[in-house]
Amino acid sequence: MKVYKKISALINAIQSSKNQKYIDKWEEELEILINCLPSGSGFNNTPNIIMDSCTRERIFLNIPFQELHKNGYYKELINLTIIVKSDLQHDFDIVCLNNIDTGILDYILDTYQEYLNKEL
Repeated sequence: MKVYKKISALINAIQSSKNQKYIDKWEEELEILINCLPSGSGFNNTPNIIMDSCTRERIFLNIPFQELHKNGYYKELINLTIIVKSDLQHDFDIVCLNNIDTGILDYILDTYQEYLNKEL
């Protein structure tokens, strides 16, 4: 199973269950997957899932990111909202709701696309 499918399945299970014992177990599994999301090279803080916005077709992620200044130090932290959407032709698509530099955005989306598309 691919990472994005496992994340989606866990979110759906958490949202639809009333059994706290199972919810706690699934939240632990989800936390493990979130802690394995890309880190370093601008991804200096842990991302989180925006659970209230997630559906069966969409995963909403809040991704803190720090761009590197041309002089070698980090700029201010920006919080990006990224949506992972079902796509029948390509499994999934990633879009960012923030308006940032295209080069940086491509790097962020490519990095997440690669991780989310891995097999577990």
